Amino acid sequence: INGVPACADPFILKTIARDTWGFNGYVVSDCDAVATIFYDQHYRNTTWDTCAVAVKAGTDLDCGSFYSSFLPETLQRGLVKE
Repeated sequence: INGVPACADPFILKTIARDTWGFNGYVVSDCDAVATIFYDQHYRNTTWDTCAVAVKAGTDLDCGSFYSSFLPETLQRGLVKE
């Protein structure tokens, strides 16, 4: 939406879903949507930055293997906190 992938958009996930609507659950991506941010949309240049932008936006779970493959390195690099 407006050039930002939905699972990387804090306006949608935090401002609208959590703050405005009061959503209190887990946000789960469409299958492979986080991978799509990196491989297809080229929204971020590295796998760890892709994980970081999605996690910080509010995507709690990745339906796919992108988080499980690259989130450990994202943590090691200090881009997100456990």
